[in-house]
Amino acid sequence: WEYGSRVTKFNTAQGF
Repeated sequence: WEYGSRVTKFNTAQGF
């Protein structure tokens, strides 16, 4: 899912 991928990428950038 594209949206999920974007969220995961954002969370990774935040350290989550």
